[in-house]
Amino acid sequence: MIKKRGFTPLEKFTIQNKEDIYNDVRERSKCSLTGFTLLELICAVAILVVALVGLLSSYTGSLNLIQANTNTSIAVNEAQRIIEEMRKRNLRANIVSEDWPAWVISEGCNCLSNESINVTYPDGTDADPLQILVRVNWTEKGRARNVELVTLLTER
Repeated sequence: MIKKRGFTPLEKFTIQNKEDIYNDVRERSKCSLTGFTLLELICAVAILVVALVGLLSSYTGSLNLIQANTNTSIAVNEAQRIIEEMRKRNLRANIVSEDWPAWVISEGCNCLSNESINVTYPDGTDADPLQILVRVNWTEKGRARNVELVTLLTER
């Protein structure tokens, strides 16, 4: 007679004679074995952990890209705002004589970390059309970033 202990397929059986061995093999092949081994559980958990780590790393990477793109958009908008203000003033003397970094601070545009704005005139202040280079510099996670916009303005 076979004495069974437990319910997993890896547990030992006590078998008394050869006939019981054959009967046991037939009985096992007819019914489905249930339960998981410890090794199967460890493998399943390991696969799940690898998948979750991959998902979390892609999620944090996406958040970093979103922040970088947001800061770039802010910098481009600030540079465009300066250029639009220059177009409103229209006269070369009004454009060249303005302290644009101070104007940005007075208008409340300076909102990136360690932001600085430089306005230069590569062809000189007497050129017609007046070439204007607006550069916005800032620091993002310890890394220097910048955006440059170039435009040409003529007096109307």
